Amino acid sequence: MGKQFKTARDSLKPSPIQCTMNLLYQQALLVAHTDWNPSNSAKKTVQQSLSQNAIRQLVLLSEKSHTRLAPVLRRTICRSCRALLTCPNGMRLRFRSGKVHWQCLACSSRQTVTIGKKTIWSPSYPERFLESSSDAVLEEA
Repeated sequence: MGKQFKTARDSLKPSPIQCTMNLLYQQALLVAHTDWNPSNSAKKTVQQSLSQNAIRQLVLLSEKSHTRLAPVLRRTICRSCRALLTCPNGMRLRFRSGKVHWQCLACSSRQTVTIGKKTIWSPSYPERFLESSSDAVLEEA
């Protein structure tokens, strides 16, 4: 009769492209969060470049397949160098006068999000990044 529209049940199954994108993001997180020796800067550079390469492939795959990245995922990727913006290793996060400022530690680019005075701000990044950074702050004190 007419064009059949997909129901909610049909859209629950992820496509192979979405599975590949998920795998690339998990790979980038795993490589970026492995512990390295501070004295071995060559290993740190290799890990950062591997992580950035996985993120570049992820963004390229999403552009070619016309698949939008989730806002939570987009906010964890630097727009200029495609590095992961995670609190312990990849970015500096500051809350100042109704604004959230973050700076990428790989390329030093800065981004700002304005928070309204009367609005309640809810973070759009996974809570586990906050847990690990807050544990580090508590251990230092």
